[in-house]
Amino acid sequence: MRMGLSTPPCRVVAPFVFNLHGNAITLSRDLWNRGVRDAASLKKLIRSMSRLLTFGVVSRYSSHYFLLRKWLTSGGIDPNKDVRIVVLPPTQMSGNLSAGLIDGCCVGEPWNSEAVARGIGWIAATSEQLAPGHAEKVLLTTEAFIERHPDESAAIIVALKDACAFCEEKGNRPEVARILAASGYFSSCEEILRRSLVGPLDLGTGQSMDVSSFHVFHRRDANAPTSERGRWLLDEFIANGLLLPAQRAAATEALHQCWTSSAIPFPQAPAAAPSKRKT
Repeated sequence: MRMGLSTPPCRVVAPFVFNLHGNAITLSRDLWNRGVRDAASLKKLIRSMSRLLTFGVVSRYSSHYFLLRKWLTSGGIDPNKDVRIVVLPPTQMSGNLSAGLIDGCCVGEPWNSEAVARGIGWIAATSEQLAPGHAEKVLLTTEAFIERHPDESAAIIVALKDACAFCEEKGNRPEVARILAASGYFSSCEEILRRSLVGPLDLGTGQSMDVSSFHVFHRRDANAPTSERGRWLLDEFIANGLLLPAQRAAATEALHQCWTSSAIPFPQAPAAAPSKRKT
């Protein structure tokens, strides 16, 4: 946004990271029935097909796009030639998968688990497996807002850090799922929300996996917009053709301004992890 990629330039800052990981690659049940088990076996199927397979992501400028392309490339698939990648809202992934309009997707939870529960998809890989430690959702606001409201912005970050500490605690995860299910923002039921928050995560393959690191809300200094996480984003933008290597210097400066120009002093003391929901 600061560099004006497919949008008017906007001086935004991201002073807080909500979580690490949280995404997965889900493929259609049809691909499973055709013998696909991973990216390498998908490559073999692609060679025999007369049409391009279509995969959905939530944005070309997102970790989902990077993760999907990384997974495809690991199997020898050229993301630019061998498949088609389209952009869809997360809430439409399952519907398009069910209708056969896409053959797979990279999306956050609970949409992967929803596809598994409906019997229309299976989980081939998680973002934790593909890019350990990658930053996912962030708090984004304008530079002007933070400059005009430094105290309020600092208070928001302290509250969010406390909330992330609550969500991190294993014993609080069932309550988090209940809160989300009651929020009205998800069509998925509480049981589906629990799959990636509480576990185990049903992969739709007859197997399940532990979810202790599927969502990382507070551990590993997760809430800090560190330079290492920024460099990962920058490298992925260049590797996936969204920025030219010649733009690295300008992009590095934009990233530095976005992640470090905030007047907010990032809270250094670890927030306590409450054992009960705060009111």
